[in-house]
Amino acid sequence: METGFADTPGGRIFWRRWGSGQHLLICLHGFADTGERFAPLIEGLSAEFSLIAPDLPRHGQSEWSLPHFHPTHVKAILLALLQSAGRPKAHLLGHSWGGRLLMNALPLMTEYAQSAWFVAPGGFEAGARWHSAHMPRFVRKGMLQSLEKQRDIWLSLAKKLQHVGVVSPSAFRMFEANMETPRRRERLIWVYRNLTHFPVKTQLLYSVSTPLFFAIGDHDTIVPPKAVQRFCNKLPQAQFIILKNCNHWPLGRELADVVAREARRLCDGETL
Repeated sequence: METGFADTPGGRIFWRRWGSGQHLLICLHGFADTGERFAPLIEGLSAEFSLIAPDLPRHGQSEWSLPHFHPTHVKAILLALLQSAGRPKAHLLGHSWGGRLLMNALPLMTEYAQSAWFVAPGGFEAGARWHSAHMPRFVRKGMLQSLEKQRDIWLSLAKKLQHVGVVSPSAFRMFEANMETPRRRERLIWVYRNLTHFPVKTQLLYSVSTPLFFAIGDHDTIVPPKAVQRFCNKLPQAQFIILKNCNHWPLGRELADVVAREARRLCDGETL
C-alpha cells in the first residue's frame, strides 16, 4: 500500500493506493469512515486493478479548513487523485455518504469517469426526510445550534424515532457514536450543514452518458434496497444490482467480482 497527500483548493487530502493494474478505481467512503474501509475490496480484485481511496474532508488524516463543502470540491479531489495516479480516467465508486457526494460531482466531470458506482448510497434511508435539504433554513440553523449544546436531548429524540421506525437501529447507533465527543459532533454538524449542497435527484444523472451502477446489500438495515431500485429504474443508463448476503458495508468479494466483470465488459466495448 502507498500513501500520500493531494493538494486541493480546500485542503490536503490523504489517500491510500493499492495495486498498479490498468483499471483505476477511485473510492469515496461513507460518513465517519476512512479510505481504509476499501482494503477488503482490492483484495477481491485481480492484478488488473489499482484502487485509490482518500480520506474525505473532516475525516481521517485529511486536512480541511473550509466551513463549506460543494460538488466542485468533490470534483477537485477526484481530479487531484487522477493527477497523482497519472491517469486520464477512472472508474468512480461512492459508498453511503460518498455515493451521495459522487452523485452530485459526476455531472461536472463525466469526461473523466469510465463508470460510476453508487454502493448503498446515502439519502435513501428512512430518516432522510429529516435531512437539512428538506427543512427551512431557520429550522436547520436552530437544529445545528441545538446539536452543539443539547446532546442528551437529541440522543433521547433519536431513540424515540428509532422506536417508531423512523430511524433504524443501525442509524441510531451511528448517530449515538458520533455524538460522543466534541470533535465527532463538530464533524457531524459540518456534514449535516453541507447536505443541502448534495441533493438526491434523478435529474442530476438523467442526461449523464456514463454507465451507472447502483449496488446494495440484501441485508442492508440503513438504506432500503427498494428505494434505491425505484430511483435507479428512472435512469435509462443505470443498472441495479443486489449483493447477496451483504449488509450496509458490502465492500468485499461480492462487490469486487461485479465491479471487475463490468470494468472488463466496458473495456472490451471500447476496444471494439
